[in-house]
Amino acid sequence: MSDIKFKIILELCLSIETGAAKLYAAFSEQSEVDEHKIFWEDIYQDEKRHIAYWEELLELEQQGSLRNPFDRPDNIQAELEAMKCQVDYTLNENGKLNDLSSRMLYTFRIESMMLHPAFAFLFSQLKNEGKYKSPYNDYHDHLEKFSHFTHKFILNPAEMLFICEILSIMWDRNIELANQFAQIKILRGFLPICATCKKIRDDQGFWNQIESYISAHSDAIFSHGLCPNCAEKLYPELSNKT
Repeated sequence: MSDIKFKIILELCLSIETGAAKLYAAFSEQSEVDEHKIFWEDIYQDEKRHIAYWEELLELEQQGSLRNPFDRPDNIQAELEAMKCQVDYTLNENGKLNDLSSRMLYTFRIESMMLHPAFAFLFSQLKNEGKYKSPYNDYHDHLEKFSHFTHKFILNPAEMLFICEILSIMWDRNIELANQFAQIKILRGFLPICATCKKIRDDQGFWNQIESYISAHSDAIFSHGLCPNCAEKLYPELSNKT
């Protein structure tokens, strides 16, 4: 069954990336310096790939094959809705920002929003199949472009470069968190269990030993022993000696 809030978050991300692509295309058209125009066009092309990532994530969610990393999605949904409103407003103003520094700061706000740790985990679930390079590497290269451009074209770029550095650090740490989270398996929902033998019924209707089922659906490893009550019941002679 589709998780409505999860789907809404994915749709908001897709909408923001789509709006960002249009915004960067507008920045390219408005640029009077050729190198600026080329930069924004390049960033626009990046966003088109990012749009493809979110479209595929939405497909996976609709198929029920995407792990939902959001236990409390309300906050991130509210933040994304606020960002979408800002992007939509700027688009309605035809993407007009006064100068290059203003455009860069506005862009950094969008990029920082799209570097949520949960998003890195979602990207880890994408199946590449040669359609595009890794989203991890794609976003890393995307951020590097901002750093190089800032260093070359922004006057007194120290603060801007610091923002670029923070964004890159955020993304690298997000990847580490995503890799760790991907290794965690969580059992959720109702587990049909036999009241007598304690076997668990799986989704295919087969009954499994509880040890086998939990081992298959988590990283737990069982080690067998005997509790005192069972030891006394099964081996009373040994229990009496002690």
